[in-house]
Amino acid sequence: MQPLRPKDWFVALRQMPGIGYQTLLYLLPHILELPPDVVSLRSVLPAIPTISPHRMRTILTLEAPQVYQVKQSLSERQIDTITIFDEDYPPLLREIDDPPLILYAKGSRQALSGPTLAIVGARRPSNYGRQVAFHLGSDLANIGFTIVSGLARGIDAEAHKGALHRGGKTIAVLGCGVDVIYPSQNKALYHAITKNGLILSEYLPDRQPHPRLFPLRNRMISGLSLGITVVEAALSSGSLNTAKHASEQNRDVFAVPGPISSPVSQGANNLIRDGAIPLTKVDDVLLQYEHLALPLGAQEISVDEQLTRNEKKILEMIENTQATVDQIVRCTSLGVQEVTQSLLNLQLQGKIRQLPGCMYGKVR
Repeated sequence: MQPLRPKDWFVALRQMPGIGYQTLLYLLPHILELPPDVVSLRSVLPAIPTISPHRMRTILTLEAPQVYQVKQSLSERQIDTITIFDEDYPPLLREIDDPPLILYAKGSRQALSGPTLAIVGARRPSNYGRQVAFHLGSDLANIGFTIVSGLARGIDAEAHKGALHRGGKTIAVLGCGVDVIYPSQNKALYHAITKNGLILSEYLPDRQPHPRLFPLRNRMISGLSLGITVVEAALSSGSLNTAKHASEQNRDVFAVPGPISSPVSQGANNLIRDGAIPLTKVDDVLLQYEHLALPLGAQEISVDEQLTRNEKKILEMIENTQATVDQIVRCTSLGVQEVTQSLLNLQLQGKIRQLPGCMYGKVR
């Protein structure tokens, strides 16, 4: 059995009832000084005045078998942890005022290397917004940027898909536990990212989504990134919250201009009015980061372009029409999971696209 590291004790402490961010912050310097052979915190932790006696008694009950149990449980669920004192903790995220002390991750930590850019936007974008997000994710990933977003419906999902389309790296930051797929309709995309990118969360595994968690998630999206791009956003939206965090964190804010008559473009247009960088082509981003040594040209699409029987069946079904997932399921007699996975593969291959109203149609 491998000896326990300070990191293992820190992660196990987070799992204890009532141990939150502030308590972990008070414990951090003491945990870093733990000797390698410690078997119980009772024998090594001094009294910490900033932690209440009741909570301190709880903390002092932590012993090595419990730490090993937490470590094994996370490993069995293929959940990795990155603590703020790990060398590969994202350096940009470390700079913000309230960096997460522990990140939970599924996928490849390699996605954290290299320059990162966030793409966020409306949950119900226009067809124009979907195409812009997909192509920006694709083109920026292809020249070496890691695309960061929130796995939400709409712009977020299209940005992730664009990055995967070119075999680039993408990071999805969740407002729930890293093993909770939300929204459920992005299940296939979630699994594609765990294979070709990274899922990140600061929340404990199994934590269900809640509205108050998403603004905190947004400050992570911007904190991980050199800059953020808002593709489409209404006047009151999570994307504008992310832009606000980006400004406070001294990150660049880009915005894609849209029609003045479109409600989903009002937020992005207002950002430009207030000083955001207008983004009309990828060169607008490159000009801002011309000092970076970008690994130009990522690999081509990572999915196998040989169509499966299910993919062929779906393409034939929507040859001259558009259809929802439910309609495709009824017409092809395939299962919902088979359909959603095949639709994602076809999108990554550039053969179909998602349209407003959750409709899918062929790319002509």
